[in-house]
Amino acid sequence: MDYLYFDIECCDGNTMCSFGYVIVDDKFNIKEKKDILINPERPFKIARAGFDPRNDLAYSEEEFLKQPNFKNRYTQIKNLLTKEDRIILGHCVNYDLKYLFKACKRYHKEKIPMKAYDTQCIYNKNSTVALSKIIKSLDIDVSNLKEHKSCDDAEMSMLYIKAICDKENITIDELLRKNQDSIKVYKETTKKKHRIEWRDKSPKNNIIQMQIEEQLKKKGISMDEFLKSLSA
Repeated sequence: MDYLYFDIECCDGNTMCSFGYVIVDDKFNIKEKKDILINPERPFKIARAGFDPRNDLAYSEEEFLKQPNFKNRYTQIKNLLTKEDRIILGHCVNYDLKYLFKACKRYHKEKIPMKAYDTQCIYNKNSTVALSKIIKSLDIDVSNLKEHKSCDDAEMSMLYIKAICDKENITIDELLRKNQDSIKVYKETTKKKHRIEWRDKSPKNNIIQMQIEEQLKKKGISMDEFLKSLSA
């Protein structure tokens, strides 16, 4: 049995440009760590000038554009996520499952049959907490890691799960058995959750909407919480 923590970065808040992961054993020893870069075949729109703080990606746009697209990365990613005797985990993993589903749909690939533990829900079931805040609250040294580098973000998720296990003096399997309600499976629905209803449905506003969703994810804020703050 091994444990794969993963994280996805997007070029526009919706389209994958990297899939990073770290694989560990039940003692949290790292067996493998890698960033799989993807040509998103879409423009890079990370933030709006003068409005959103820019989330700098770990690589240049030129580096991403030299990579294979998702269609050519699909088998590699699918094999990682569906390997026998492997448990999948990720921080706010619902978003990452959504990105995977959308990429599969865009490139006419079979949906990857998988489920994943949401590590953020294991940390706090009552509210969404940003990765950086969890790391700080548990006093974890990540000075050698870079935020928004997918494999490093994946490792940070692993490190805070390790810290929780150490604090509670339990194994990872014992922790997961206590948190079966943190298992997530992405399901496409006709109702679009966590989306702002724009009066103007122009392509420009669609891009803005995706950017806001990505920014909220990184800050650990749900769309519901964001909308409530606007009406407060």
